[in-house]
Amino acid sequence: MKLHFHKWIERDNVTAEMNQAASREAVDTAERSLSEQDRLGGSFAFPPSYLQFLTCFDGGFVTYQKSESDHSLGVSFLGTGEHCEAWNSLPHYNAADSVLMNHKIDVYHSIEPLVVFALDEDSNFWAFDPGVYNTDGEMSVVYIDHETGDVCDQAENFTSFFLSIVNGTLEYGDTMETEADGASLINPAVNHPLKSHAPLEHAQFTTTSNKTHLYRLGVHKIGYFGDKTVIRNVEALRNSETGIPDIAQLHIVFNKWSGDPIVGINLTTLVTADLATRMEHLSLTGFRFENVIVSTDAAFRRQAKKNPEVMDLPGYLWMIVVGTAEYGADGKIISHSGHDISIGVNLEPISTQNLISLVQSGRSDEILPTSSLVVTEKYLEVLRDAGMKNAEVHSMGTIN
Repeated sequence: MKLHFHKWIERDNVTAEMNQAASREAVDTAERSLSEQDRLGGSFAFPPSYLQFLTCFDGGFVTYQKSESDHSLGVSFLGTGEHCEAWNSLPHYNAADSVLMNHKIDVYHSIEPLVVFALDEDSNFWAFDPGVYNTDGEMSVVYIDHETGDVCDQAENFTSFFLSIVNGTLEYGDTMETEADGASLINPAVNHPLKSHAPLEHAQFTTTSNKTHLYRLGVHKIGYFGDKTVIRNVEALRNSETGIPDIAQLHIVFNKWSGDPIVGINLTTLVTADLATRMEHLSLTGFRFENVIVSTDAAFRRQAKKNPEVMDLPGYLWMIVVGTAEYGADGKIISHSGHDISIGVNLEPISTQNLISLVQSGRSDEILPTSSLVVTEKYLEVLRDAGMKNAEVHSMGTIN
């Protein structure tokens, strides 16, 4: 079916500044660059409606404004890079070494399985979800909040998305419901007795030598905070006074699941009831358990349709960490409270300018988080025995 993008941008109240058409060679090159990425399963092809768009315009800017007194709606479409600056192209935004794919930036984890193709005026994103194909090869379009990483369903396909812009009916951001709205709650860790572990001054640490080997642990991120989460220190987080939320009630929305027994968001960590039992049996230290509200969103449910075993989430408990640690710019441990599980703080965090420089020079692996889970070798073995496969583990050296 021929789509009439040229005519659609000539509608009343629509202003457009579009690039000329992309060549087939440029489109093929963009598809190849995406197909080479493991995150997309080693194969990717643009949906048919988007291909037609590229044969009309290699990106550009579309604005809808009903009247001068109304707020304008502007969408910037990324191009293949043939008729725009490389840094403002679809291949650049979706490259494996781009800022959006940097696993050190937690809010961008939700973008990893998606293909970004457009931005709004506040640098939020629209993306294709390759995990949701229609019978005609079309992909669903999702909206991503760049500050929170929340993902919302936007349109069934690119054509519907484009028409909602030129018709002035596009709703996004604060006007949308998140994918988690209406999701059913899952009973967390049924019948698991909650147990508070020894406070810092009374905790005991057992080791077979005078030295303890420590590791920085980056658990697999599985979603985002739900609307039932209550955070006490919101202002401090907004003002960058701390990166650690003080949570009174926790609601986690799963948008994916790797099967790991320990998962989380930033430093908010969940463990399965089975792992919690093992931890208590082995008298590990530095934590306590609380209940958590768990729900799933539309992205999770789409995965579950393709892989039913994904839907079988175990019961989870919220693991609140009370152990403490400090490390330096080289990632080596400086001080440690002696617990099996601790929150480590980077005493020499990287500046924003140096962060951007490292990302742009392809040295993202040198970026250390401002805070991280720190665990002993004993706890690391427990996690591996329990089936942990997707967490990032980095040695921090030993401490007496």
